[in-house]
Amino acid sequence: MKLRHLPSNAIAGTGICAVRSRQLPRRHVPFVGLQCRRIATAISHTGRPAHEPIWFLLADTHIAEKTLPRLDVFFNNFFFKEFETYQPSQVLFLGDTFHIRGGTDPRHHRYFTEILERIISAPWSPQVHLLVGNHDMKNRFNRQDNSLQPFRLVSGRIHVYAETTTQTLDNYPTVFIPFHNDDQTVRKYITETASHNTVAFYHGPVNGALMNSHKPCDNAEVSPHNLEKYKQVFLGHFHTHGPVGGPGSKAVYVGSPIQSNMGDAGDTERGLVSYIPSRDVWKLHRNPFAEHFIKLPLQEASEIDGSIVAGKKIRLLVDVDASAVEVTKAREILYAFGADMVETSFEGTEPVVPEASLSTLKGETPAPVTLGDTIHDMVMSFMEMRSSQLLDSNSISLDEKRRDFFLDFMKPYQQKSPQTKAMGSVFQGDLVSIEMKNFRGLKGTTLINLDALPASEVFLISGANGSGKSTLIESIVWCLFGEFLAGKRNAVPVDEISFNNSPDCFVRLRFRNGYQFERSRRGKGKIKKVAFQIFGPDGNLEEHGHDTTSNTAYLMENILHMDLSMFKQTVVIGDNAEYFVRAAGDKGRTECLDAMFGLDFLGQMREELSVMMKELQSLITERKSREFGLKTQISENRRQWDSRKTELQKEEQREKQLQVEATKSRAEIERLRPQRLEFQRVIAEQQALLDAVDREKQAVSKVLQTWSKKQQKFIAATKPHERDRSDVDEFFRQKMMAEKAAERAAREAREAREAEERRMKEPTQIFLSLVRSVFSSIKTFLGVSPPEADMSTDEKASNDAVPVPIPEPPFYDRHLHEYILQKVDAVAHVISEQQRLLQEVLNRERSISQALRDPVTKAKKLDQSISSLELTVSSADGQLKLIASQRSDHLKRLKNCATLETQLELQLSRVRSELAEKESTLELATFWKSQLQDSERNKGAFLTHCRSAYVAHINVLIPSILKELCADSEQLLSTEQLLDFKLTPDFRLLPSPGALSLARRSRGQLTRTYLTLFLAMFVTARARMPFRPSFLFMDEIIDALDEAGLEGLRSWLAAYLRSEGGRAFLLTHREVAGGRVIQVQKTRGGETEYWLKA
Repeated sequence: MKLRHLPSNAIAGTGICAVRSRQLPRRHVPFVGLQCRRIATAISHTGRPAHEPIWFLLADTHIAEKTLPRLDVFFNNFFFKEFETYQPSQVLFLGDTFHIRGGTDPRHHRYFTEILERIISAPWSPQVHLLVGNHDMKNRFNRQDNSLQPFRLVSGRIHVYAETTTQTLDNYPTVFIPFHNDDQTVRKYITETASHNTVAFYHGPVNGALMNSHKPCDNAEVSPHNLEKYKQVFLGHFHTHGPVGGPGSKAVYVGSPIQSNMGDAGDTERGLVSYIPSRDVWKLHRNPFAEHFIKLPLQEASEIDGSIVAGKKIRLLVDVDASAVEVTKAREILYAFGADMVETSFEGTEPVVPEASLSTLKGETPAPVTLGDTIHDMVMSFMEMRSSQLLDSNSISLDEKRRDFFLDFMKPYQQKSPQTKAMGSVFQGDLVSIEMKNFRGLKGTTLINLDALPASEVFLISGANGSGKSTLIESIVWCLFGEFLAGKRNAVPVDEISFNNSPDCFVRLRFRNGYQFERSRRGKGKIKKVAFQIFGPDGNLEEHGHDTTSNTAYLMENILHMDLSMFKQTVVIGDNAEYFVRAAGDKGRTECLDAMFGLDFLGQMREELSVMMKELQSLITERKSREFGLKTQISENRRQWDSRKTELQKEEQREKQLQVEATKSRAEIERLRPQRLEFQRVIAEQQALLDAVDREKQAVSKVLQTWSKKQQKFIAATKPHERDRSDVDEFFRQKMMAEKAAERAAREAREAREAEERRMKEPTQIFLSLVRSVFSSIKTFLGVSPPEADMSTDEKASNDAVPVPIPEPPFYDRHLHEYILQKVDAVAHVISEQQRLLQEVLNRERSISQALRDPVTKAKKLDQSISSLELTVSSADGQLKLIASQRSDHLKRLKNCATLETQLELQLSRVRSELAEKESTLELATFWKSQLQDSERNKGAFLTHCRSAYVAHINVLIPSILKELCADSEQLLSTEQLLDFKLTPDFRLLPSPGALSLARRSRGQLTRTYLTLFLAMFVTARARMPFRPSFLFMDEIIDALDEAGLEGLRSWLAAYLRSEGGRAFLLTHREVAGGRVIQVQKTRGGETEYWLKA
């Protein structure tokens, strides 16, 4: 556990012990052995306030089927205790949360959902942040298509980062950078945006870090130097914890919380990292349950504490001189201690592969295959055989690379081979009893106690067709696998599994090691529930899943280490054995034999090599494209360098020209300046005269202005007098007009009276006058006031002639007016005189100005010339400064070009190295793919070599088995010689010289031939399988044998059982005399009964 920036007294009194002998800076102090309370004490000594935020960081959990049990221990027994102790405000998963790239198992999603639910349901409301790693991506080119996307639905509490995102956590700036297939993008982003106050979280490779292969990474685009710009960087991707680039580095890989593979053995620095951003302090909380892989020398296997290896995977380090007996004993000890798996690793020179031969036990029964006879040994022997044929050292070196490549490539597959599993957990299947209730034709409970039968014996189970001979076999098969021998296609109807569709049906198998397996089918009506239970050696029920299928899968994968197909080939030999062996060229049979001998994974490796070759070809194409791009960049960079160099030379020439031009202009300026000074003197003198005239003009103008004001004053004074004189004139004019109007009115009135008098004298007017008079009298009589009489014209005229009073005329002073006019004339005379004086001054000013015009014009021309020259000098100086600055820029660019070329050359070298590596890997993959070819016309040399090794074992067994099956008491004919044959590496039967061809052999002879081959293969495969049963069933395989053949088979089986232990059961329709016979018969009620004949 590492603490950063803590004071020396921060860990005093905590009882924490420092480890590792090397001296580390005070900035990083490693500690181990921290329990929850002691960690809390250490933190409290640092003085962290209760409100100070703390973050929990995890990386590379790789939730998968294999890691789930150990991760469950880590979370439940360690993580959540630390979680409740420290109460972090933020919990961050830095990528590769899940392991499966193409998709995620729903069970894994449910498990992680439960983990997240426990975190976010904490009372202090922590936030969860999920960074997308390469294993979380379903497509490595599309980060949006990832396994973490569904968790984004928990808005505000769980954050998923599929793209580079800046975020503020507890008021501290952070940036989340997910996995990028092209990490050049990451380096560019870091270079452009990194800040010293930002904490970064990145999932990806960094140069100098320990990869999962425990080799330093040297092909990443991001380096620790790029990450120094951040305040702190926490990384995921590589599983080894620690800083990158030295103890003082700011870049720290969090590491996986558990060990991932055997390469992690001894590395217990696994767990989670806590970080206090306010003080930039981080430390590792070591997971005490992390260790799962142990490397153990052979000499220490017998002395080791059993609790250390229990449930662990062990690599046994074996010396070359160690014997197979010592290795076997050590493995048995470790398995007895409860080791989950034990693999062997030879130190120094690899052991020589033993010859393909088996010793013969008593009764000519061969011993099991030796433990050293592995695929690893076959690879070594194959390559040594090739090396012995090569003389060129380069070819030998290439073969060594091919060997190392294939050994490394086959590690994930090697565990699948039956031999490897046999070297792992072996299940001693010593069957004690078979208990059946209402199963098939059996009514009620039937108990077959195998301990009551004589040991190491061959029993003949005899009975008619349909009597129930196969029920004994079917009960074992159904109990273990939930199926029947006929397979799923010809499965037994569900209503025929139990007797008369009984509601209570079960089969229970008890083994001597304490294991008990029970499969039942119970329930009323048509629907019945099938259950499968596993009881361990302690008698307790073991739960390995939520249903019958899960328990059955656990039984096959972890206890028996075989499926029904392998069970039928090694424990139950049916009457189809002849056809199984007879199909010599059939592809399916070849695959089955490869599986029996542990070679089936070679076909998977061949397919994987094909996929790898396609990927490598794609990568090589990409690297070549990148190489071409880098070459193009280098060429372009050199072109730019040449261009910059040419521009620099041109600018140097231009600089010289500008310097000459500036020098000439300065000399011309110095020549013109005296002339300019002379013109300035002349202009100054003329300007002085002009100034004097101007002062005189101003004085005259001032006097003229004064008299002008007086003139305006007198003119203003005459205006009222002129207005009064105008009013008097107007008065008399109006008076005259009024008199004329009066005379005209009187004349008109006189004329009107005269006209009225003449009119009234007319008769008509007299008559009208009388009428008016009468009407007036009537109105008076009636009391109506008479209207006012109209005024006569004379009366009107007399009224108009009334005289109007005449007003007095206005006052006007004529003498005063004349006096003022005289004053105005006098002032005008003065003004005229002053204007004359002003005109004389203006004339003098004009003449001086004309005299000044010539020197001013010449002076302006000189000024223009000097200004032009000064502008030329200034422009030259500016251009010289620009050239100087550009020269610096050009030099800088030239330096950058040189640096870039160095970098590009380095990248080109790296790409070429990668290209060479990929091409070398492609060549190795191509070589091994050709070695693993398995077509009709093309058989790979290595595949043939492997098959030859196993075929050699079988061919050693064939003569002894054939001799037993072909025993002839009369000795009339050497049947053994006539039927002798060998098995070729492609699993074809090849008659020996002098023997009959397969076409000429009779049915009985063919039966002996195929039975011999099958028994030889059976012995070889049975010695290698992890399930070691004490029983063997042969169903109707002897019906084609005569008495001599049957006796030979029984004799061989008896010898084999005496060597290996157990019992054999031969099912047949025949009545066979002698030997131990179990008679099977049907009762009248349809029940099956078993009777052991005395």
